[in-house]
Order: sequence, then structure tokens, then C-alpha cells
Amino acid sequence: MTALATTGRGAVLAALVLALAAPGCGDAGADGGSQAGFGSLELALESGASAAGWFRLRVLEGPVTDAGVGKTSFDTGCVEALSRTYELTNIPVGDGRAILFEGFDSGQCGDASRVELGYRGDVTIEQNRRPYYHVPVYATGAVSALPEEINISAAVADPIDFCDADADCGKAGTICYDAAKPDYWCVPTCLVDSDCTSFHPAATCDQAAGWCVLLSPFPLNLSEPRAFGAAATLSTGSVAFIGGFGAQDGALALTPVKHLVEVFDQATGLFQATQAAGVDSYPGGLFGFAALGGDRFALAGGVSRLSILWDAQRGGLAWESTGWSDVLSDALIVVSPLSGTAKSTRLPRKLAEPLVVALDSHTVLVAGGLVGDNATPSSDAWICDVDSGAECVGLPPMTVPRAGAAGTCLDAGCTQVLVVGGASQNPLTELFDRSGAAPVWKPLTSGGFGGALFDPQLCGLDLVGGSTGRGVPSQLPRYTLAVSGDSLTATPAAGTAAGYLSAVAESGGHCVVAGGLVTATDRVSSAVSVLPTGGGQLTRARFGAAAAFVTHGALAGRALIGGGLAIADPASGALRFIRGVEVWSP
Repeated sequence: MTALATTGRGAVLAALVLALAAPGCGDAGADGGSQAGFGSLELALESGASAAGWFRLRVLEGPVTDAGVGKTSFDTGCVEALSRTYELTNIPVGDGRAILFEGFDSGQCGDASRVELGYRGDVTIEQNRRPYYHVPVYATGAVSALPEEINISAAVADPIDFCDADADCGKAGTICYDAAKPDYWCVPTCLVDSDCTSFHPAATCDQAAGWCVLLSPFPLNLSEPRAFGAAATLSTGSVAFIGGFGAQDGALALTPVKHLVEVFDQATGLFQATQAAGVDSYPGGLFGFAALGGDRFALAGGVSRLSILWDAQRGGLAWESTGWSDVLSDALIVVSPLSGTAKSTRLPRKLAEPLVVALDSHTVLVAGGLVGDNATPSSDAWICDVDSGAECVGLPPMTVPRAGAAGTCLDAGCTQVLVVGGASQNPLTELFDRSGAAPVWKPLTSGGFGGALFDPQLCGLDLVGGSTGRGVPSQLPRYTLAVSGDSLTATPAAGTAAGYLSAVAESGGHCVVAGGLVTATDRVSSAVSVLPTGGGQLTRARFGAAAAFVTHGALAGRALIGGGLAIADPASGALRFIRGVEVWSP
């Protein structure tokens, strides 16, 4: 019969703050299925502070869909939670399986008492193997971090009846671990990275601790850091992370990610990285971004390298004031994450932080941006057809130069585009109107707010982020914007003020705003606010992250918040990457 058992491995995992063997594959355990056509499985559940005293765990023959849970090959029913690591035996073999875990705070295990959900697809069950799978668990109404910096040594530790000296393990490079007595373990240790690669090809040695670790356990998390990139929801309900900076050079300047696109596949709960065939190079960040529909996305301009620091005296971010001509891009790239392809044409000039708005499925408005060696704001504007390969068509200039402005269509045909901020002078807002015989820019009188507004962020017609100074932390009040004729009204909206360079995601009337720079004293925020109500806290404060909602499958309604930066040393101004993704669950 099918059986479930807790394993002692959970004790050493907890004691060592460790969790996982190689993700996606696993150890070839000594004991497999006890019957022909059956196999075994060992699961580690990612756990934070859990209120789940009971759980239900199922092995599904395929992924969860919007139609619900399909055929089940294993089901525990409602049982008491005694561990976070379990061994399942006598499970029918097969590939493409999915693990669905539900934690409850009541012994009835009803929907109303569910406090966490775990999901992991792409699981294979074979005879004569006992693979070890890690299952991310998401707490209800809170933020949960996907696994990072996992200690591989614990996952491959061997139990032993007793040891009180390393020599008792009888194997070089292995130490006796007795902190979990009466359970004893022989745990591999390391001195250099090469001591760890036999456990996982990407494992490295934490020389201070002596453990083999996996900094980024791809595909359970992003394969590399990402900052100042973009994120978007695909028609499949999955989430694509596009572009961004992923490394620092010898001068600590930010340089582009290795993979232009990484997709979080909602069907498996795993990430897929791709280079997007068709482009050889791409900017790291400060590009304009727009969704074209049909799972295509436009990136305009940007920079290939960014020298940026925290300026403690100024209380904000500072970057080089000259030398921009060498790093600015004139690329107009269309990325198709589902097909793993991209194509590139050229803008009329090199620029960074332009406003980009999709007017239809193949045409974008590109306006403003930083240009020239000194990164000067521009008022130039064009309409570009991303499919024809034709040169962009010039437009009359905007009413004032802008860089990093926000824009949104005001009607279904996008004949009018509201443009907000990106300038230190009035008009704070203007309207791009192409409903007449010729397109025009119209300044708007802005009632309810005014002054400089840099790098604003819109969620629909809600202004949810921005700053009164370029690169300066700020907590602006939230506003709901409305346009009538030649005027714009800004009404203060409910909710806490958003940080500068927050991550913003919108879906189904909800808007998630996460992290950002808040004040010169507190600096980086860990707050997650959800409009109209709700929120939570990131496990690590960050700014310059990207966010988008999962809209189908087992994880529908959850927002992924990925990448970003933090201030490593306020005195020197050095920044550091924040790896990985955190997930807000409703």
C-alpha cells in the first residue's frame, strides 16, 4: 500500500538551516518502490513560521489547471503535521507529476482553515530511485521567499547510529554532526568549491561555515540576480522577468544579465532561462518597456553599463554625470518569451529612460529620455512600427523635456495617452492626442498636486510611486488621477505612501507595490502594500525590483517580486544585488 513517513533528515535540515539536494533531479536512493511500477519520493517543504498543525499532500498526474485538480495518484487525506520532510513510498511511476501540499490550522482541513499552499511540478517517479524534491510553500495573506543559499551538505548527509568524532564517519571530508542527538549524522564539509561540485554542478563552498551551498537553486528561483529590469504576465498565466542588470564589473558598475528572459512557469512552479534567439546584445536597464499583446514586449533604449552608488551626503542615489554616450542604446527590441525569440531595430537616437506606450499590437509611442554625453532630458518623440522595420516617424516635441515619465492609454483605441512626471518643471502632466487630423501634445493643468516628479509609477490611473528629486528617496502620497478636458485632478488615495523605485504589479483590480527607497535615514523599504487593502513584509528590503501576477493554475492570484538592489555600505555607497523572488499570496 502507499505509505507516508516522516524522516529524520528533517532534524538535521532544521538544525543546519539547510534544505535541498539538486533541484529537479535528486539523490538516487538505495530503496525504491516495493512493487513493480511503483517508486518512492522524499519531500522537503520550505517552511517559515508556520501555523499549520495539519496538512493534506497529494501527488497529481499533471499540473493544476483553472479547471481544478486533476487525477490523483496519492493522497494523504487530512493528517497531523509532524515534520517538514516526508518520505512517500509505493507511488505509481510516471513523469510530469505535480506535488500539491496544503497546510491547515484546523483538523478538519477545510478551505477556510488553509494557511499555506505548496506546489511543485515536473516531478518524476521511478522504480529503484528515491529522488529528493524541494516543494516551495506559500503562506496565505503573507509574503514567502523562494529558496536561496541552500546548504547542500545537509541534503546529502548520511545518518549514523552514533558518532562523537569525525573519524567515526570513516570517510575523509565528512564530519560528525551530533547537535540533533539522539540522531547523528555524517555531513560532508568543504575547503574549496571543487569539493562541492559532485553534489551539484553549481554548488560552492562557504569556507567560513565549511558547508557546500547553492546560492541560487535554479530552477526553484531565478538563475541570476536582476535589478532595474521588467516583469510581465503572459497569456499562460506565467510570469516573465525581462532584462535588468545582473553583475558588477571591477569598478562596481552594473552590467547586464546573462539571460535576457527568465519565465516562471505556473504549471510547474519552476523557472526557465532563455537568451531569446535573434539578438546578440541588449541593454541592462533604464529602458522603456511596454506590453504589445500576444505575449510580445517592447524594450526601447537603455544603458549597457551603469555606475551608481548611494550618496550618504546627498541622501540618495548618484551616478556618473558624463560619459553616457558610450553606454546609451538605440535598440528597439521586441521579445517573445514563450517562443524564446527576439528581434531588434533601431531608434533615431541613443537614449535611456524614454516613455514607451503601446498604441496597438505593433506600434509604440517613444518619447523623451536621457540623451547625449551628459544624460540630458529630451522632448523628442516618435511613433515606431516594431514589425515593419521602417524608420520611426517623428512627432512634434513634448511640451517640456522628460525622462523616466509614466504613461497610460485613456481609451480602448489609445487615441489619448496621459503622460505624468519625468520633469522638474510644469506642466507636470500632458496629453498625447492623436484623435484628430494630426497628433498633438496638450499641457494639462494639474489640480491636487504639483512640483517636480521623477520616475513616477502608475497602476492604472493610480499614482503609486515616484520622487520629488531624481535618485532621492521619497514617500509620496498616493493619488488617483482623472482627466477632464485640459485638466487633471489628483485625489489622495487610501493606503500608505509608496517608496521610490518600488516594484509594481497590477491584476484584477489589485495593485501590489513592494520595496523601494523611502527616506534618507531608513533608506530601503521591505513593505508590500496591496491596493485596495492588504500587504505584508519582504524578507529582505530592496529597490529596483520587478513584479507581476500569476493568473492561472495552482498559484493564480499571487504576485512575484523579483530581484533588486540594497545598500551594502552606506558609508562607501556600495550597492549589492538582492537575489531571488518573493511571493505575495492573497
